[in-house]
Amino acid sequence: TDIFSVESEVAKAIADQLRAKLTGQEEQVITAKPTDNPEAYDAYLRGLAYTLKAANTPANAFEAQKYLREAVQLDPKFALAWALLSTTDAVGYITLTLQPTAALREEARQAAETALTLQPKLGEAVLAKGGYYYACLKDYDTAVRYFEQARQFLPNSSLIPESLAYVTRRRGQWDKSEAYFNEVERLDPRNVNVLTQHALSYMSLRRFPEALRKL
Repeated sequence: TDIFSVESEVAKAIADQLRAKLTGQEEQVITAKPTDNPEAYDAYLRGLAYTLKAANTPANAFEAQKYLREAVQLDPKFALAWALLSTTDAVGYITLTLQPTAALREEARQAAETALTLQPKLGEAVLAKGGYYYACLKDYDTAVRYFEQARQFLPNSSLIPESLAYVTRRRGQWDKSEAYFNEVERLDPRNVNVLTQHALSYMSLRRFPEALRKL
């Protein structure tokens, strides 16, 4: 059985059960095959699993990077894997869970560019480019433009408001950041990383009772 067909059918069934109305773009995402190489897809899923772990540790970042590099080596046209590799590098760069070297910064840039070249309308690729500008270059204006552009391709993704929550917090726009965090939590209420980050924002503002409710 084709694993991609199974995943597509499961996603559609879940949407039907939730009475979710999928946009045309989302239908295309569900039915599209990200790669024809099952080994590359397996490596991608392993890397993805490490990026989703609750603890953002150097060990998890290293394992995610390792598997995603393997995925793009197995299939150099695997745009989704290139995008996630860029995001993993950028997150590792800004959080210091990976060594913040010029080489890491360059890999984040090249991976995002490759993903966009392969699939210019891939929301994850556009998001990755914004993440590179945010985390590696601290060019917040450009980052926000890419994040907002990604929203049209990923209209129901919690990753967009999450990214905007971080960049507005960096700029000291606390009210905007809180609104974005609240949006993320409506879309992804069990995201431990987001709840922790929201709590840290409250702690920075000395709003300790609200911080405790997030933990």
